[in-house]
Amino acid sequence: MKYLCYDVKGIQTFIFKIPKLKYIIGGSALIDRFDKDIIPGFENGKCQYIFSGGGKGSFYCDAGAIESLKKRIIAEAHNIGLDIRFGIDADFSNASTKAEELYSFIPEMNNGYPCPTSSLYPVLNGEEHPVIKKRLYHKGSKNFHRFEDKLLIDIHWPDLEGREVEFFHNVDAMDYPDGQKGAESLGNRNRWAVISMDGN
Repeated sequence: MKYLCYDVKGIQTFIFKIPKLKYIIGGSALIDRFDKDIIPGFENGKCQYIFSGGGKGSFYCDAGAIESLKKRIIAEAHNIGLDIRFGIDADFSNASTKAEELYSFIPEMNNGYPCPTSSLYPVLNGEEHPVIKKRLYHKGSKNFHRFEDKLLIDIHWPDLEGREVEFFHNVDAMDYPDGQKGAESLGNRNRWAVISMDGN
């Protein structure tokens, strides 16, 4: 039996790779989903899930099952553009502190032009690169309410018990209905700020 530990390389670089708020939030949400939703699902009879969070995680596995698990984790990481490294050892401390086996995300290379949103990866059709598009934080995406839902579930709000709570996303009073609600909640002033700290 050995420990397999993974470490997402360069989380801050990944999150802030595209300096646009929707993409920053989306990048953070993708890593959160990777750790909290995808990785625990890899547990099976030969690999025991220990923990995952903050771009790191661990399993305790039969030696013969490690390569298969590693391939699954790499595939999911590369699917969203993450670089990932692994440490494997019978001693947990060695596996977790010596994650040196690096698997970088390398996009498919072609003769296209740089992605118009990120300028990072080549595309042939002038649209966003598929990996960049997955970061987009918009109403139709799976990431849209991720952090809001966590706030409502993880934090006890005694003043809001029994009341219907909704987050607003726009403060433009001309935008119905989110904008009107947002503008009213801010006293119809056009001065506002949002501060969110999520560990990433």
